Amino acid sequence: MGVLLDPNGRGGSKHVHHELHKGARIQVRGPRNHFPFQRANRYQFIAGGTGITPMLPMIEAAEADGADWHLMYGGRQRSSMAFVDELSKYGERVTIWPLNEQGMPDLASVLGSPRDDTLVYCCGPEGLLSAVEQFCQSWPKDALHIERFAAKPDAHTPSEAALDNFQVLCQRSGITIDVGPGESILESIKAKGVSMLASCMEGICGTCEVAVLEGSPDHRDSVLDDDDLDALGVGAGVQLGVHGQPGPDSGHRNGVDDDLVALKRPPTPVHRDVREQPMLDLVPV
Repeated sequence: MGVLLDPNGRGGSKHVHHELHKGARIQVRGPRNHFPFQRANRYQFIAGGTGITPMLPMIEAAEADGADWHLMYGGRQRSSMAFVDELSKYGERVTIWPLNEQGMPDLASVLGSPRDDTLVYCCGPEGLLSAVEQFCQSWPKDALHIERFAAKPDAHTPSEAALDNFQVLCQRSGITIDVGPGESILESIKAKGVSMLASCMEGICGTCEVAVLEGSPDHRDSVLDDDDLDALGVGAGVQLGVHGQPGPDSGHRNGVDDDLVALKRPPTPVHRDVREQPMLDLVPV
């Protein structure tokens, strides 16, 4: 596991760098994988900065499968790029691209010609991801796989029809919570003492995701893309920590099979088996 020290972060990286030591015991949860490695004949790996970390086990897996692969790895300067020495054993399969020596990576050299036999994996800063997404628009639909460090720049922009004010009804506790403009559901319910799992607070990790059985939430996360939402239909998840609000078509009760329900109109009584998981209701103010 690689953790970059971020002096301006929320404290997690500082704790890892300054408090943890060899032999220290920490409590962890099983990982959530929104960047799964899929089998293919050929791979183009593209990494920027600490985005190299998830590429290392993927490269090992590709090697074990005997697949063809290439890595383009960019960073501010060679001295700050992790794992460069370890990658040297792969020879010409790895292109190290320090920006202070060579400028911006030549993505056209590896993505300029779409290939049907290649999966593209990219992890790094938003500028790199956006550029790779642009290049891959002409590639096969499912060729590109990316992992983000932060939410998309426009991820938190509400749709024109999204509600500004609504209420959340916590079925398990019976608490009704007001959510106003600029507030997330997660922030509001946690402020009232309702326990909810969360991590990134940006909509990129999926920890606070819940399934919606009916209705159309205004999705503002960076986990589910349009294809995911189309495939999931009414069961699509909603990220509570990213200012998600009921959308224009949420006229019916939105049930979930985990903890939450979103709806646009005041709730009507629903008869549920007490053994079922609890839910939340969202209604307009």
